[in-house]
Amino acid sequence: QYGFINIHGSILPKYRGASPISEAIISGDKEAGITLMKMDSGMDTGDIINRPASIKIEEDDTTQSLTDKLAVLSGKIISETLPDIIAGNILLTRQDENLATYCKKVTKENGHINWQEKAENIERKIRAYIPWPKSYININGHKYQILEAKVLTTRNLTPGQISAKNKMLTIGTFDYDLKISSIRPENKKTISV
Repeated sequence: QYGFINIHGSILPKYRGASPISEAIISGDKEAGITLMKMDSGMDTGDIINRPASIKIEEDDTTQSLTDKLAVLSGKIISETLPDIIAGNILLTRQDENLATYCKKVTKENGHINWQEKAENIERKIRAYIPWPKSYININGHKYQILEAKVLTTRNLTPGQISAKNKMLTIGTFDYDLKISSIRPENKKTISV
């Protein structure tokens, strides 16, 4: 009777597709949001029902923490908007196709860290891939998930070079060193460095 309504985890038409929340973190966006839209036959192309709502992305936000925050925001917005939808008091807004961007489905392979990338990009991916697929490296045939890292201002190491000194684990990237704070060895519990 009212059509099908979708709550999408971005401010449409930005980040249409399967992974808008992780994409916002990877891209270094300062805020994330939700959009209510009427579904149509396209990929997140339906007319927008509400004025999109947004929240700030904190420096330590992961996809998990941001998803939780957006879920609360979604509940608030949908509960406020449903009465207007039922009463027919909504003004639909067509999406601007010229502003549309798409994000791909995240795969397990996306989690493999490439140390030739900039430290900032690696740190964002580490946060974006929590809870899945988690960022990881292979050392001597063993997989280690990197769960928390911080970009340093030093450039002492070459990309992929590991330093373990003064109770600190540091790995070189394309530009700056990356301090690893939390790691999970294969088939073991998460440990702090």
